This record gives sequence, structure tokens and C-alpha cells, in this order.
Amino acid sequence: MSLVITCSTRVRFTEIAECDGSVDGPDHLSQGDLRGLPGQDVSAADPALRADDPCAFECQQDLFEVRLGESGSFGDLTDRRRTGDLAVQRQRQQRSSCVVTPGRDLHAVDPTCRDRVTVDSPGLSSRCMQPMPTAPTYGRGCLTDLLPALLSVTRGASGALPIEIGQRNPVVLLVLDGVGWEQLEDRRSLTPVLSAMRGGPITSVAPSTTATALTSITTGLTPGEHGIVGYRMMVDGEVMNTLRWGSASMGDARRTHPPDALQPYDPFLGERVDYVSKAEFAKTGFTGAHLRGATLHPYRTTAVMVNEIGRVLRGGASFVYAYYDGVDKVAHEYGLDDRYDAELAFVDRLVAEVIAASPTGTQVVVTADHGQVDCGDDLRPISSEVSGLTVALSGEARFRWLHAQPGAEKELLEAAEDAHGNNAWVRSLEQMIDERWLGQTVRAEVLDRYGSVALLPFEPFGFDDPDDTGPFSLIGRHGSLTSAEMLVPLLTAAA
Repeated sequence: MSLVITCSTRVRFTEIAECDGSVDGPDHLSQGDLRGLPGQDVSAADPALRADDPCAFECQQDLFEVRLGESGSFGDLTDRRRTGDLAVQRQRQQRSSCVVTPGRDLHAVDPTCRDRVTVDSPGLSSRCMQPMPTAPTYGRGCLTDLLPALLSVTRGASGALPIEIGQRNPVVLLVLDGVGWEQLEDRRSLTPVLSAMRGGPITSVAPSTTATALTSITTGLTPGEHGIVGYRMMVDGEVMNTLRWGSASMGDARRTHPPDALQPYDPFLGERVDYVSKAEFAKTGFTGAHLRGATLHPYRTTAVMVNEIGRVLRGGASFVYAYYDGVDKVAHEYGLDDRYDAELAFVDRLVAEVIAASPTGTQVVVTADHGQVDCGDDLRPISSEVSGLTVALSGEARFRWLHAQPGAEKELLEAAEDAHGNNAWVRSLEQMIDERWLGQTVRAEVLDRYGSVALLPFEPFGFDDPDDTGPFSLIGRHGSLTSAEMLVPLLTAAA
């Protein structure tokens, strides 16, 4: 057997310690809506890997992808211009043969199979194996870590983050919907203000979608805890759009499914804070779920947005949450072309305006809910073998939940792996819980909102659902666990 490792070598944020084991869709346009660094530990007992060592890349039947670069950790990333590129990631393999064996050759990189592992074996067809997902790093540099650090509820909470935040007052947390770390890094020449800010990447949540990620930001909780589990989720046997807070069949669900019942935890850890957001979002069910109890300062234009941030701060506010959705809208409609570049350059100037409008000494913190993947018009049907075993679909195109027919969960998982495992991660709900993609805890009340099996493309396309409709076809998409979608910036500057 020969095994070909075909990947670019970049390494980010690793812990060298003990081997401790495992570690939105079209409708949201109307709402506006890290490289998933699992942070796996590498056993100190394992010998150091050198270029001339023919040792196997194997630890407890896990295949490691080692990305080489400057050593460091999340806490070391104090300057965005000097990001430590270190990561050791691993992927559980279903075949024990997926190791690098002594004395075997490493073949040339196949450009169609980058960041993957190719296996040639008499019993296996030669094909691209799955790349490693970018799992959320809850508690170790994730969106869920922001509020505890910013509101100083947990002493030292910011230690999990690439920069210290919440160490001074006042603070502005500016969330730029859809601005991924990788997209930002690829366009540094267009973003001089953001490029000059201190910070680094953190991870989004699973799925990497607006409804789930924003709720995790404002509550500090994982999806399995707060319960807003996706863009479209199952509620009492019906699929509800969480951004519209309803569906064609249930209509406006604010009375039948009150936001404080589906998401029972107080946003902003129960503190009364000020937030600046679009006026049209004021009374939506989703706003009730993730911003209730806070004081809205609405805007309809970006100039008023900047003015409101400055006005509220000058009025004595110690913490202001602000939200801007322009980049996400442009990416959805046009993809990552020159129009996306123009919007990102505009956002860079917007950040400069926010800093200028803030009183001297204000800490301006910039982050995002997710990144983007340009999928063009590639929306693919779910195979008939798979759809025949389902009773409903939920989620979104890049994190599509399959709800199994009663008793068909195992058969559905096997059929989905056979039909779609070449271009998507296929996971059962139980596997996601075991791998802690949904958080350390998944509340019992939340379990029935998830499907039985999920399809997460790692190639640039989406899985179709005829009921998941919107005003036009999306080009830029998100939701899956690729690094382009999962890594988001955490940057800061002082006014």
C-alpha cells in the first residue's frame, strides 16, 4: 500500500501536551442576516517528527495532518501581522490502513486533492479522501468566549482568545456578518485599517450560520445549549426558518413558539446593554431570541449606524454591541468577485469611521459570525436512495440535516456515506455529540430540533432542498466546517 499526503504545510495554534483524545440559506437575505482549529494535543511521549524520520503518523488510530510553521498558541497571537501558523489536526479514519508506513514514497501533489489524503491499496480504489473539518474550539478561542471576556464575568476568560479584550471601558463589539478570516487575509491590500488591528482568527460554531452564531455571541453559549441550532430547524414536527421565525405552514411563529421559550437564556449574561442594529429587525422573533432585554438604537443607513455608536458611547454606555450585514448580502448575491472586494473595502472604511466616532480610550473589537464559500450555481440534489429514507430536510445547503424515517437512522447514515461521502462530511447526530461539534452539552429539549444525519460539503457546492427558497439563487454560501467558513477574525484597536 502507498499513501499520498497532498496538502499545503501550514500549522496553527497547537498545544503540545498530553494526547487527551477528541478533543444560512436564501431567506436570510430578507433578514439581513480558523481553520477550525480543533486544538488537539500531541502526546509529549511521541517522538518529534523530522523530515528524515520514516515513522507512522498514527496516534490512537487517528491520522494526523501536521502543518509546519511558527510555534505558538491562541494566546501568542497578539499581532495580526505576525500570526503564528501552527496547527496539528487529526481526522478519525474508518480504515486502519490510512497511515504513512515506513519506507514508502511521498508522491507529487494532486492539485484537485489539496489538503486531503489519497490512498492506493489493492482493496481500495484510488481517490481523494476527506479533508479534516474545522471543528469549533469552544472554550479555546471561539465566538462563545467573547461575552464572558468582554463583560468580565469570568476572570481571565479572554485567555482563550488571541488577544486580550474587555480590559478597558468602554467597549464596542462590532459584528461584521460574513467576513471570514481567510477572505480577509486574501484581501489585505483592500483593508488597511483591519490589517493594522491587533488580533487573529477564532472559530465560529456548528453550523457556521448567522442564526446560530449570533446567538452564541450574545449568550456565550454553544448551539447545544441555547437551542437555535440552524437557519432552518425542526420545531414540534415542522421546519421553522429561525431568521423569519416562521414558515409557510405555521406563518408568524412568535406566539406559537415564543423566542424566550425556544431560547430561554438571557442575552448578554443578563446585563442591560445597548445595541445598534437595523430598524427593521427590531420586532422579529430572532431578535427576541438573541437580543431581548437590550436597548435598541436603530439605524437605516450606515452613516446613522456610526453616529449612533458614537452617540451612545458619549452618553456613558460601557458596552455597545453593533451589527452590520452588508458583506454577507453581497457575498450571497454575487459571490467573492470584485463586488465583494468593493464591499469589503467599504467595510474597512466603516471600521475606521467607528473608531473615529468613539470616545478616546474606547476599545473597538471586530469579529464576524462566519466566512463564505463561492459555490457559483452548484446546488446538487440529495440522492434518491438517501431522500427515500427521510421524512424531512432542515438546516441549509452547506449543513443539510436529514430527518430519518422511524427506525431507518442507521440505514440512512450508511446510504448517505455511500452516496455523498466523496464530497461531504457525513455525520450522525450521535457522532456530532460525541465529537462535541455542538458543544460540551446538548440539552434534552434541543435534541429533536436536529436531524438524524447531516451532510456538510467540503467542496464548493450546496445540497438542494426544494422548500429552502428565497428571492434569488445564492452564490456565496456558508454553514459547513471548512476553514473558509469557520475561521473568523477577532481584531481590536483603541480609539
